[in-house]
Amino acid sequence: MTFIVSIKKIDWIGNGLLIASVVSVLITLSWADTRYSWSLWHILVPLLVGFAGTAVFHVFESTKYAKSPTIPPRAFGNRTTSAALALTFIQSMLTYWRIYFLPVYFQAVRLVSPQTSGLLLLPTVATGVPVAIIAGFVLSKFGRYKPLHIFGFALMTIASGFYILFDAQSSLATVIIFQTIAGIGTGCTITTMLPAVQAPLTQADVGIATSTWGFIRSYGGIWGEHFIMLA
Repeated sequence: MTFIVSIKKIDWIGNGLLIASVVSVLITLSWADTRYSWSLWHILVPLLVGFAGTAVFHVFESTKYAKSPTIPPRAFGNRTTSAALALTFIQSMLTYWRIYFLPVYFQAVRLVSPQTSGLLLLPTVATGVPVAIIAGFVLSKFGRYKPLHIFGFALMTIASGFYILFDAQSSLATVIIFQTIAGIGTGCTITTMLPAVQAPLTQADVGIATSTWGFIRSYGGIWGEHFIMLA
């Protein structure tokens, strides 16, 4: 009986709408500028269907027919959580842009081997992880995430802008310094974005917010991968 009750609580319609919408968008991103041009109906139709399906999903979640909504509107009706989710999407895109761009630059412009390219990418990883740990401690001690987010996004924006200066003659020191700036910015947001999503919510909505945050982060990464490949 418990199993049957649990099955009935699943938001089958909402999950179906969300899955179908995301798959439609993923088809678009997989085919765009590989199989078909962005201007063809093969791309526009699934993209519009995906966006429309996402809108219908959110409308359905707010109706009485969604007994146990997958993403209840009440959980994201405040500015802090909504802003943190939007920033998570952007941060994920920026991270994938850099991770895809740098190896291409190293191998296609500096003409180094894949192994050397991996070593040259090390400053991004070597700075991001320890800074993320430090940012987590700072958040725990002072309980303020907004300054960390502003500082982190400022550094990521500056570093991403500096990447335009990279060419075949760029010094190794320049490559390391610019990556380090970006890595510090990324580290400031990796461990502090989720607490911002959860902070304004009740305990009952924390689990939903956490799973939604994970979905948004992955979804942003997919968009980031696609557009850096277009570039």
